[in-house]
Amino acid sequence: MVTLNAKEQLKLDVVSRVFTQKVKFETALKILNCSERTLYRYLKRFKTEGALFVKHKNTGKNPANKTNLDLEQNIVEICKDRYHDFNRTHALEFLADKEKIKIPKDTFNRICNRNNILNKRLKKRRPKIKRRRDRMPEQGLMIQLDGSPHRWFGFRKTCLVIAIDDANSEIVYGEFSPTETTFACMNVIKGVLREKGSFEVLYVDKAGIYGRDPLTSFSTKRDGFSNMKERLKTYDIKVIFAHSQKQRDVLRGPLIHFRIV
Repeated sequence: MVTLNAKEQLKLDVVSRVFTQKVKFETALKILNCSERTLYRYLKRFKTEGALFVKHKNTGKNPANKTNLDLEQNIVEICKDRYHDFNRTHALEFLADKEKIKIPKDTFNRICNRNNILNKRLKKRRPKIKRRRDRMPEQGLMIQLDGSPHRWFGFRKTCLVIAIDDANSEIVYGEFSPTETTFACMNVIKGVLREKGSFEVLYVDKAGIYGRDPLTSFSTKRDGFSNMKERLKTYDIKVIFAHSQKQRDVLRGPLIHFRIV
């Protein structure tokens, strides 16, 4: 006796009706949602095999890679008796070294899941919570400065050095330059000072033109080239490097707007 599921029953019914010319070929293609070649193959197999053509040839057969039941029971007994307090990786290593039983890791995991053994889980370290840096509460407190090299004008690559206000992302000043040089950054800062006045903090990347970060031992790209930093001291502007949240401690003190210079 052969048992058919709903999909197999539909396939048999449609193919038999096409074979007896009770259903059009094009209608059967839409019902079965298959190609012409596939439907021709169904008809050929229906003619030679009858209703059994809908069944896969491996139906009722054991897979070639199926784990032997006796081997599985032996593994379960060994794990319960000797390795009951091991994790699965450790137990699998001992099975290979001590018991000479070598099986794939995925197979061993399925055996453990089916028999509810070795469910011990290693304690994972709690992930470190990373928080976004808060924006400044007032305008004119901190300016972010960076360069964006891009083909702004056709095929020639140019660097846009731009300064924005950290509080509201307002573009304060910007200039195009061949590269992100010291003079290009100085010109942008000069433009900010001219348009808005002085500010408290300059937030930049680790480029050596800004000198060494005094809060950490991190070495920038070019520590000795600090003309920019010396110029910023003239206006009492602090420099913060964008690689840690610890630098926010230097912002303690009165919050003020742009100072006219």
